[in-house]
Amino acid sequence: MGKDSKGTRPGVSPEIVAIGVACLDHAVAVEDLGAGERINALRWVQTGGGMAATGMVAAARLGGRCALVSSAGDDPAGRFIRDELAGEGIDLKYLRLRPTGRTGVSLCMAETSTGRKRIIGLAGGTQRMTPADVDDGFYRMLRRAKVLHVDGFHADLAIPAAEFACEYGVPVHLDATIGGATSDRFLAVSDIVFASQSFCERRFQTDVTPKALDWLLDLTPARWVGLTMGAAGSMALDRKTGKRYFQPAFKIEVLDTVGAGDSFHGAMSFALARGWPMEKSLKLATAVGACCCLGLGGREGLPTLRQAQSFLRKAKPLTGKRVRTTP
Repeated sequence: MGKDSKGTRPGVSPEIVAIGVACLDHAVAVEDLGAGERINALRWVQTGGGMAATGMVAAARLGGRCALVSSAGDDPAGRFIRDELAGEGIDLKYLRLRPTGRTGVSLCMAETSTGRKRIIGLAGGTQRMTPADVDDGFYRMLRRAKVLHVDGFHADLAIPAAEFACEYGVPVHLDATIGGATSDRFLAVSDIVFASQSFCERRFQTDVTPKALDWLLDLTPARWVGLTMGAAGSMALDRKTGKRYFQPAFKIEVLDTVGAGDSFHGAMSFALARGWPMEKSLKLATAVGACCCLGLGGREGLPTLRQAQSFLRKAKPLTGKRVRTTP
């Protein structure tokens, strides 16, 4: 996909500020993961990864003015991440490369015959972000933003930042993919929560559809809660009005699903920052997630807004996957 949008311009404040993970992925396409001891790679790319980082690349490709607050090691992998994100026009004033840290690196294998993936963490251990890593300029930037995007990492900084954002009316969008000890604290300070189906199944210890949205309302004061379900599409619920939305997935030839959820969330933050209604936002986010699956790794397939709109004009919904959206 193309890169005709370059995100934040010098002297222009970001509209989306993200706090979360940035890492490095080695993405490999293979025909069959179970083919034996030696598997020939069809193709391999080195690319940036991480939930918040990929989300901001998705939003920047759409034309969003984005900033990423994160950390990596001051090593070749960390510098690759920094340079790639800078090339997307993302504000990196608060990306910290730690001299004593080691950048998170993963091997991401895509099975082209089925669309399945397998991710193996290879390295990591970078020190998390804290309030000591930012200055007053960070809070001025956040106060002017239209969305704070968080992925559940860097809690020592992200949670007080979310509380600050709430004070100034900046919506907090949580990508609820990981669990852990701090997940309830993130849920408590979020205005928009989109959870993955796997997050909900781990949390509720059962098949969550179609009750996940109602159960999520009990976990968070957020006005909006949503559920991403892969090939089954996505759905959302407005606490204020009680209105429910369902967006089917689109019919595509999947190459690699790595980054699909991250890019969905990035596109959702872009749409929220632009004030789009939920139905339109869900459609765009689903299109961006689908386009992501057409490329290898989480960045190659990410579209510009024009490309996403072109995709939507031609796209057909994946049939036979609809779920009930009421209890």
